[in-house]
Amino acid sequence: PAHIDTLASMHLSIWSHGVALLALMMAAAATVARPSLAFYGEAGCPFCRDYLLKQLVPLHESGVSNLVDVRFIPWGNAKANKDGSFSCQHGPSECVYNALLSCVIAHYPELSQWLPYAACIVQSARDVELTELQLHTHCAKAAGFRAEPIWACHNSTEGHELQLAAKAETDALTPPHTGVPWVTFTARPGASEAVPLYDGISVTTTIVCAAYPGSDRLPAACFVDPDSSDATKQLHMSSRTQQFSSVAAA
Repeated sequence: PAHIDTLASMHLSIWSHGVALLALMMAAAATVARPSLAFYGEAGCPFCRDYLLKQLVPLHESGVSNLVDVRFIPWGNAKANKDGSFSCQHGPSECVYNALLSCVIAHYPELSQWLPYAACIVQSARDVELTELQLHTHCAKAAGFRAEPIWACHNSTEGHELQLAAKAETDALTPPHTGVPWVTFTARPGASEAVPLYDGISVTTTIVCAAYPGSDRLPAACFVDPDSSDATKQLHMSSRTQQFSSVAAA
């Protein structure tokens, strides 16, 4: 009968609109513009090492990094000389590692790609008696990519230009950085101004969680008191000790 066909058509139309609305909602959730965090640091700085290992690594391992875009600008307190060379606060090796980090980030821009390499470099750059090439080779292998192209990059015009770009971005900070690690946060996607976190760097996960604009469920780490993470600190200290041992044995 005609009225049954009409009723069926109405149900189908309502169902189709419902599916379309659900698809739009899912797409909107998947494309939520995330806040952004920028970490300005240098490879040989012990405080930068602590920030990367105790804040960024847990941020990633806990899943909170899915709520924010994280960038690392490896320049810090380095200087550009008149002859085109660079001078770094913790010596020539730091300049090599900064350039290597710039190349890795350029070639492997995802946090999950460059963070393992960066963690390996910063935790060992001043603590293990290895050449720059030996440590780089070890860390590239640990991160899962070939060492040779990145080593070639850091010695090339590309590597030099990447470091100049890192310098330019660091020099353009407003207010200027007064030390490292220097971390800025932009809670409003697309905003031109980034806010320095100052002492807030010790609660990076809490800040990221509180600023996330999406409606999806937050990771469990968002509800953990950052001052009660003794077990986590011990875990990462154990991880560092194991890393030192494996690098020394390489």
